[in-house]
Amino acid sequence: MSYGGEWETVPADVKASLSADATAPADSSGDAVASFAEGAPTPDSVDKFAARLGTQADPLIGKWLDPMRKLLAESADLAEVEGKLAGLYEDMDARDLGELLAQAFAAAELAGRYELKNNIGLNDGRG
Repeated sequence: MSYGGEWETVPADVKASLSADATAPADSSGDAVASFAEGAPTPDSVDKFAARLGTQADPLIGKWLDPMRKLLAESADLAEVEGKLAGLYEDMDARDLGELLAQAFAAAELAGRYELKNNIGLNDGRG
């Protein structure tokens, strides 16, 4: 199979020196940008948003799980849990969690656009 173009074989010593101490390149501000081939991953805004979302969602999810835990503790067997579980759903309010998720998705999208535009140099055409 031929790929065309002018290609040169990279000597082994050059390959070794390139991969021995790979670091992420920096943009004009000095911030490291993604290196898709090598280098240690660094936490980016998506990781930070995910961690924050988990922290903020824990108490909201706990409100759902607490009645289920109580039902499990007070029930004689799983058949009793099964019979009463559907009744718990009536009291489960998802509005707070839905609002939190909507805010997190909006913030993550804006952060992603910012990173693309400023760190990698891509522009989505909207300014």
